[in-house]
Amino acid sequence: MEHTFRTAQPLDATVCATIIRDWGAETPWMTTLDDLGPMTAFWTEILTKDSAWVAENNDTVVGFCVRKHDNISALYLAKSARGLGAGKVLLDLAKADRDWITVWAYEKNSEARRFYRREGLVEVSRELETYDDGVSLIDVEHRWTRQNSLSPAPRTCGNCHVSRILENGRGGEIRTHDPLYPKQVRYQTAPRPDSKHCLPEI
Repeated sequence: MEHTFRTAQPLDATVCATIIRDWGAETPWMTTLDDLGPMTAFWTEILTKDSAWVAENNDTVVGFCVRKHDNISALYLAKSARGLGAGKVLLDLAKADRDWITVWAYEKNSEARRFYRREGLVEVSRELETYDDGVSLIDVEHRWTRQNSLSPAPRTCGNCHVSRILENGRGGEIRTHDPLYPKQVRYQTAPRPDSKHCLPEI
């Protein structure tokens, strides 16, 4: 399957939301996602203001990646496009003009976490998220740093990994709605986790 890539547009929001909802439907441990209408409205707003790219096959969007500042808030592929290299290209596009990036993936999402490790990202922290429907999931923060970058590398502290970038930490300044579940609020960039949210490494 041959893919082409371009900058995402707000009109791509419906298909992006559909890709996320299809992923949620095939993932038994995932919390209940929002309906297509509100999720499309959410992504329309995001694609209007954040950096984003889509992968296409035969002019059909089959994957997308969104980055806000140094944080990747979404990287999803349709089932038919997985394992064919499109995810790597989308991630590379997000890395291109950054010295470092952060991306979150649920602990249970083993395939995504294996992909991020392969692409040079390392785990730096964990948080426990509990949703309105009672589902609790451990969310794992991963960090990539460009080689020879002046940005500090992640370090360990006690039983959890933290970063030296203290000014970008969980001080309440950097948080966005969770793109998977817009009714929730989630810290999308948390290089310095609050100690009460830190979980021991497993």
